[in-house]
Amino acid sequence: MVYIERLPDTVQKDHIDWGFRVAGIYGENYRYTTAYGVFSNQLLKSNAVNGFDLPMVYGELFIPQPMEGLLIRVGRYISIPDIEAQLAPNNYMYMHSMTYTFDNYTNTGIQTTLAVTKNWFLQLGLSVGTEAPPWHAGVRIPNPFPNPLYPDTTMLKDPGAIPSLTAGVRWTSDNGNDSFYVVADGINSGVWGYNNLQWYGVTYYHKINDQWHISFETYNLHQNKVPNILNPTVTNIIAGEDFLPTTLDFAFVDECYQVTDKECFLTARELTRKEGLFSGGSAGGAVCGAIKFAKEYPQCRTIVVILPDSGSRYLSKVYDDDWLRANSFLDDEAAYGHLKDIVERQRHPVITAEASDGVQDVIRLMKKHGISQLPILDRARLVGMISEVDLLNALLKDPDSLDRPVGDLVDQNYVLVPSDTPVSRLAQIFTQGKVALVQDQGTITAVVTKIDLIDHMTASVR
Repeated sequence: MVYIERLPDTVQKDHIDWGFRVAGIYGENYRYTTAYGVFSNQLLKSNAVNGFDLPMVYGELFIPQPMEGLLIRVGRYISIPDIEAQLAPNNYMYMHSMTYTFDNYTNTGIQTTLAVTKNWFLQLGLSVGTEAPPWHAGVRIPNPFPNPLYPDTTMLKDPGAIPSLTAGVRWTSDNGNDSFYVVADGINSGVWGYNNLQWYGVTYYHKINDQWHISFETYNLHQNKVPNILNPTVTNIIAGEDFLPTTLDFAFVDECYQVTDKECFLTARELTRKEGLFSGGSAGGAVCGAIKFAKEYPQCRTIVVILPDSGSRYLSKVYDDDWLRANSFLDDEAAYGHLKDIVERQRHPVITAEASDGVQDVIRLMKKHGISQLPILDRARLVGMISEVDLLNALLKDPDSLDRPVGDLVDQNYVLVPSDTPVSRLAQIFTQGKVALVQDQGTITAVVTKIDLIDHMTASVR
């Protein structure tokens, strides 16, 4: 680390003074301060372990007349306030913390500092973002792959290279032992860029004695509209939003088959379930189109289909039942029907008992009909469920409880559902360890258990 500098005299009040600083750095830490477009090929193209950077190249002008003095800095400088983003020998420790990986390091522009009093300082700056040189502002490059996120034939080289504001307020005690600093750095529309972080933070410094002092910093930093899974436009692209690639030549296309998103997603799931091919939405669309072609041209016995993607990027969409239902892509009703289909398959009335019936009577009733649980009613009003386990526990605790009313032993481990409920919803009920009681117009019409669901689904598959 080498400093070449002249410091302006900011103590005097009788003349305008000037200064400058040129600071060069070589080593592993260059990757933290690298600005896109300033020696950045070392990192962005070569990923060199060691590299060179000039994190500080600026001139300064001190004007003493306004209040206690105005300092104007022009060039590339360390972002304020950053108690950790310091160069040797100012850095506290040889190592940096893990949070040092993400931060505002340098700005290029104009930074002013006005000393309102000897204790209070106001700062205001204008730059083109963080780690962004002015010559990248507004520069566009060819777009090799137009898509919903970047629909034009050109795109910004660095979307974060835009006019940005920096503001700060600092208070320092008379003896210099305490300092409080509030800063907003690199603030703009926040659209993502090379390192277009919006930095809001507070720092505090306290000197305990000549040997001990502490510095504290808390901050929030973020970018907006980052092209990741949280970006709805990106999500639509991943989920299969339609667009025509520029490489498509219609001269080689004989016929087109239209497929919907729903057909793409459901076909992809079928490929995974039946063929063991973990396919994505585009692969599902290709196979769905091939099926339509095969139905129209049955004489074609061999059809080659290219599967363009896997299902690894679709786990939270195509392979998420809740997401498919929320977007009306999953027809559980069409696949497995409704609870009324299970009720019709049972072909026997629901067996119930009265709350006043004794334990012994209910045991006989269960043995007679070969069931392990049944609803308990009180004059046609449901009061709960009773099972073999409930009866067994009662007898183990009190062998003389054979005449005890079962209404005292019921539990509420059930869910009331109407007969038009999709069969697929039973899985959630059973996962909670509960029983499904089908109720229509206030009457219990069926008790649906896990084995009922298994019988129904296997019959549907057959």
